[in-house]
Amino acid sequence: MASAADSSGMSRSVRSGKRKAARTLAVLGGALLSLFHAPDAAAIVCADREAMPAPSNGYVGWWNGSSAVCIAPNWIISARHVGGEVGNLFWMRGQSYRSVEIVRHSTQDIQLIRVAETLPGHHAIASGVQAGDLGILGGWGNTAGNAVAGGYDWTGAQAETWGANLIDNAGTLIVIDFDDLEADDSVAYESLFAVHDSGAGLFVYTGGGELQLAGVAVSVTGWNQTVVGNAAFCVNLHYLRGWIDQIVAPGHPIISSSTVAPRASMFDSGTHSMVWGAALFLGMACKRRRAVTA
Repeated sequence: MASAADSSGMSRSVRSGKRKAARTLAVLGGALLSLFHAPDAAAIVCADREAMPAPSNGYVGWWNGSSAVCIAPNWIISARHVGGEVGNLFWMRGQSYRSVEIVRHSTQDIQLIRVAETLPGHHAIASGVQAGDLGILGGWGNTAGNAVAGGYDWTGAQAETWGANLIDNAGTLIVIDFDDLEADDSVAYESLFAVHDSGAGLFVYTGGGELQLAGVAVSVTGWNQTVVGNAAFCVNLHYLRGWIDQIVAPGHPIISSSTVAPRASMFDSGTHSMVWGAALFLGMACKRRRAVTA
């Protein structure tokens, strides 16, 4: 991930994050800080190269060269275009978990992977996410590398990294963008997803401090660098809750094949998710211009 200090992920100065996070931090009342522990390294591109301390109740890991998030005792979720095969390993916090089933949504860029071993924790799916909510990014993408105009390139090492960003749009796709540190809508640990953050999580905190999964990262604008104005797009899992729940239910049997039959939906591949995301981003930009010139 890149932050106003990294890339593909997150990080940035606490100073620049006061305005954006103030509302959420006031609600959590300090509970946030007690949930964090120091991360091993920054992997999301973060502003000022300052990654957020990894939440102790955050469960993201490495899957097939990219990222995935734990959503049930024996299930993880990732972007479908990340791929992978039954028998591949999911790695998290130095431990490996063997995949025994993969269920791919044929029309949205999402896949569910069942692992044989019980995971140490998982995230509930969030509902009611809105524009203006504080999002928490967690993934295993490349970190900020060399400084470029307005940001960083993606030459930093791949590692688990956490950051933050303000949600700009929360429709079928959740949209976030990389803000300048001095912008009114920037936040502490301002970050954005980068290469290998596909399958990473965009989370929100509940009032009780629970970290719920709102979306799965599928695409970004720009390439090989994260700069001010770049955007990232996540599939909003609220709209897939029914499909997810019926598969990860405790009594769900292991299917004979590694994939399920196609289902109709708005997207039919990760590439098309990117196209829809780009169209949405351009629409938002045009709307902002009209508002300014009106």
